[in-house]
Parts: sequence; structure tokens; C-alpha cells
Amino acid sequence: MIAALRTVRAAGPDAGETVGTTLTTFYSVSSSGFVFHAGDSRAYLWRQGRLHQITEDQTLVHELVQSPLFQTP
Repeated sequence: MIAALRTVRAAGPDAGETVGTTLTTFYSVSSSGFVFHAGDSRAYLWRQGRLHQITEDQTLVHELVQSPLFQTP
């Protein structure tokens, strides 16, 4: 992952463009699990026949939607 990040950064965006990445992964150890997450993907957990969202997008748009500016009174 670090090598991929370095490659993206070395390529550099053209003027006015942004470069981003998304990563969501699960690592299982014995009876435990760990979710690693960055970007605009989500991780879900399937439990007892239901799908539960366990992460949120890490984007400016998501932060704005969650801000008080977008909350209804």
C-alpha cells in the first residue's frame, strides 16, 4: 500500500486536479477482526440476516452533509 501511495504521489495531479484513494479491508486474527478504512468506500457487517454499515465515507461532501449547516431544525 505504501508503494502504491508513493507511485500516485510521484505521478502528481495536473493543475486543478486532486488525487485520492480508497481503501477498505478486513483483517482476521483468531476470533477477532479489524477493519481498516480510508476514503469514500464503506464497510458493512452481515449479522443475523441484516446488513449493518460500520464505517462512514471520509470525504468533504460527507462531512458537509453531517455538519449543522445541513441539519433540519
